[in-house]
Amino acid sequence: KGFTRSRSHGETDDDPPFVLSELPLVQSLVCGVILINTVIIGAETMLIQEAVWRERFQTAEMCFTFFYAAELALRIHDYGMKKLLFEREDWLATCFDAVIVVVCLAEAIDSLVSSPGDGKKKSGSNPALSTLRILRATRALRFLKFVKELQVVMVSSVKAMLKFGTLVLMVLFMFAIVATNYMWDADDPNIVDLYGNLGRSMLSLFQMMTLDDWVASSRMVMRDYPGMIVFYLLFIFVGGLSLISVVPSIFIELHMKDQKAEEDHAEFLVKQAKREKVAQMVERLFDIIDADGGGSVSLEEMQSALTDKAEMDKLKTSLAELGVTDREFRAFRFGLYELWEDSQPDQ
Repeated sequence: KGFTRSRSHGETDDDPPFVLSELPLVQSLVCGVILINTVIIGAETMLIQEAVWRERFQTAEMCFTFFYAAELALRIHDYGMKKLLFEREDWLATCFDAVIVVVCLAEAIDSLVSSPGDGKKKSGSNPALSTLRILRATRALRFLKFVKELQVVMVSSVKAMLKFGTLVLMVLFMFAIVATNYMWDADDPNIVDLYGNLGRSMLSLFQMMTLDDWVASSRMVMRDYPGMIVFYLLFIFVGGLSLISVVPSIFIELHMKDQKAEEDHAEFLVKQAKREKVAQMVERLFDIIDADGGGSVSLEEMQSALTDKAEMDKLKTSLAELGVTDREFRAFRFGLYELWEDSQPDQ
């Protein structure tokens, strides 16, 4: 029995094909065009009432649209329609971007083929399309390193805030039902405007939850319903003070989780570096023992190398080039001895 050379780290059966759309130069070009397009959309919004600039901005937008269409076609060519739109991790963002490109491209083509004699008015772009186009700027965020680092934190924050929002909604719903049942038929029309139905009650209580002029509105109600003071005190305590105090707790917990995630990631990187160093050490040892280049090493060859001082000195010098210390080398050599001894009964 012996040992054979395995694949290098990261090597697979099917090496990925050449992907033109993922080249750094192409990615930088796309990012630059997105940023320029974002600036132009901002300038178009600033000068939205200037008719003289409107046609120029439309022409620029057509150019950007055709560029995005070409970039999408290139990505489809590289990955294929099915893989690009449904099998990649960013498939949802890709589908969203593809919809924007197709709609904008259709609008641009329609604008080009239309003429004044067709009776079609070449007006400014659709406001809905302008809103969707500006969302394309979010694609540029993936080029920013700190955004990738904050991705886990942002996802956790969104999940925590959704849970908090659900809790707020339930509190508003329950208190609004009580308020509506008590005051929907009040004699004062102002009270009916505030608590005439469930929707109004929830809106009024939400405003009160933010402590927006809650004293005046509660006093107006208590003139007709003195017993509602208990209701308001309970709501302010539960829906106002208690829930507001939950928000800092959420972000403190997220901060602690973020720190723990950073520590775990740092520990993972250290372990990964150690594994890679060990793999390099084993590869150097294999190259030294496998002098004939046959791609395999027998136990006898391994035993001979471990007991040969010249071979070990050669290995130590080779590993020193990788930054391996004497202590690490001794631990590595000891581990090889144990591996050889464990293999003895199987000979």
